[in-house]
Amino acid sequence: MISSVQVLGTSYQFEVAADEVELLQASTALLNRHLAALAGPARALADDRERLTLVALRLCRQQLLEQRQQQLQIERLQQQLALMQNALDQD
Repeated sequence: MISSVQVLGTSYQFEVAADEVELLQASTALLNRHLAALAGPARALADDRERLTLVALRLCRQQLLEQRQQQLQIERLQQQLALMQNALDQD
């Protein structure tokens, strides 16, 4: 299925599975929101490529932070589980 999206005033068409169209549209909307947040006099970036690069880096940073938080949570849960297992083994 061909799906059309628009980023920075340019239309792009991608072939995606039918069950991925909604995700592509939502991803495009998220990207456009992040790009719009950079707009304005406070963000005098050189060009669209620089804006896209900055947004991509911010999204990657956010993803990495979330992965780290998930890993820490997994480690805490594993520690709690090990403590519970030790307590059960002692009984």
